[in-house]
Amino acid sequence: MGHADSGSSRSLPREQDPRLPATHVPGAFLPRTFPRWSNGAVAATVLFAYAVLRLLLVRATRLNSDEPQHAHVAWAWAHGLVPYRDVFDNHVPLFHMLTAPLLRLFGETPDIMYWLRLSMVPLAVTALGLAYWIGQGLWNRRVAVWGVMLAAVFPPYLYVAGEYRTDVLWGVAWLAVLAIAVLGRWSMRRALALGLAIGVAWAVSLKTSLLVAGLATGWLIVHVSRPRGERPPLRTVAASLLWIALGACIVPAMVVGIVAMKGGLAAMRYDVLAHNIVPGLGGAYPLSRLPRMLGLLVFMVASLWPLRSAANASLPARRALVVASAAVYGLLLLGAWPLLSRQDNLPVIPLLTLGLAGWWDRIALPGSVRRWAPAALAFVALGFVFGRHAPLQDRIADYRATLADVLSITTARDPVLDDKGASIFRQRPFYYALETITMMRMRLGSIPDDIPQRLVGTGTHVVWARRLPAPDRAFVDANYLPAVRGIRIAGHDFGQLGAGAASRMRLLLPGRYKVLGGDPSGVSLDDVAYAEPRELGAGEHTLSVTRAGHYLLVWEPAARLFGGFATP
Repeated sequence: MGHADSGSSRSLPREQDPRLPATHVPGAFLPRTFPRWSNGAVAATVLFAYAVLRLLLVRATRLNSDEPQHAHVAWAWAHGLVPYRDVFDNHVPLFHMLTAPLLRLFGETPDIMYWLRLSMVPLAVTALGLAYWIGQGLWNRRVAVWGVMLAAVFPPYLYVAGEYRTDVLWGVAWLAVLAIAVLGRWSMRRALALGLAIGVAWAVSLKTSLLVAGLATGWLIVHVSRPRGERPPLRTVAASLLWIALGACIVPAMVVGIVAMKGGLAAMRYDVLAHNIVPGLGGAYPLSRLPRMLGLLVFMVASLWPLRSAANASLPARRALVVASAAVYGLLLLGAWPLLSRQDNLPVIPLLTLGLAGWWDRIALPGSVRRWAPAALAFVALGFVFGRHAPLQDRIADYRATLADVLSITTARDPVLDDKGASIFRQRPFYYALETITMMRMRLGSIPDDIPQRLVGTGTHVVWARRLPAPDRAFVDANYLPAVRGIRIAGHDFGQLGAGAASRMRLLLPGRYKVLGGDPSGVSLDDVAYAEPRELGAGEHTLSVTRAGHYLLVWEPAARLFGGFATP
């Protein structure tokens, strides 16, 4: 934030930086207009190359379990389920609301994650387009290209930026916030626009609170680092804050209103707020974070250093704000956030790489070294990426095949127990997603572990889960048979039976069952000759055989998944 166009008669010295747009009013915190891309072809080439890279990696990077979870929530929105009440979600809902039409468009298909990842490519390109815009406006085209290239091939950014997750939209929203904040002449209209963009980011992720704190702290640091004559009046600052706050409330209020109208507000309050607050979450503070915090602190101080000697600190101040806000966010995240994940840094990595590129552009090195070193580093990183993720390798194929099996043996009425929503198009018998916070709450007893009761009560015949607590895993192992790729099907393994043997078992889940294995003739179920799949109720049942063999009783719709067994 900076001086508004308030008609001050005080003359201001002109900024001496030759890269500053001619429309700049020195002493103001921002230039009068958004800078033009001096060579649109350069920007288009860089962003087109990044789009191609993103397309090559759609199948080549491993699926993160968060992606189907987000798809499951968006599917619930698309099919009229009450958000938060019918489907657990510990995220704020704007991303799922906006992408729900994609679930309707693509329909129930095992290829859904391919299509959803493809839909993220425009957002990923937009994020780096905004970063390029910021880089060219505050530094120059060379810094913009370097900064974007470094972010584009930085593995922790590259892998996550192409996933179907809320954080991709969050990153775009926050980069838009920074572009609005530093690439135009300040006015109350711009303050309102800035607030609207912050509100969009807030409606996508509550971690925006840390970003806002980082931006506010960065602005305050830059503000006190500037000469008094170049600081905006307090009246302008106060008015700007009011308009920003007003704008920031609009989108979240609309989103909460929609959830309330659908009847999910009470559940949303728990899922988004209460569920995520657990005493002791994350355990003792990890000292491994300290080196990263020190690095961010040094980076922030380096970004502020040019303010000491600048004849007019307007342009260096805006550069410093971009870098300092990202660094302060990183410090807050590392210092206060109990659980860290790769996606936490999506909004700030492009800002930090711009700062790094700007620093590299300033140091006195031979022109060829300064010009080509960032490109060489980017190509080395790209080689590392392709070495680990060959573009022609399909790392989603196993998930797709498993989802295809689950969808083929179930209908929309059949619940499936998965960890977090991997089956996407099927309801889950257990409300909570089996993620880190849920598992900790179950250990503490604040979430009752009633998974066995829910499996029986909802008639769930299919389990596709790897994160079950030990008692629940034991229950599933006892009542569900392993099929293919981690899918388990309701049934019973009688084991190897001798000729003339009879074996009793207790069935918990009623349904239509089929006998597999052994000899096709001479099989009786409950003293009735077995000829075809039969409806069985819960309770004890007896299998009698006249010939020796290995026999299974499986839920009939999934019998084809047990291809190694003959069918009596």
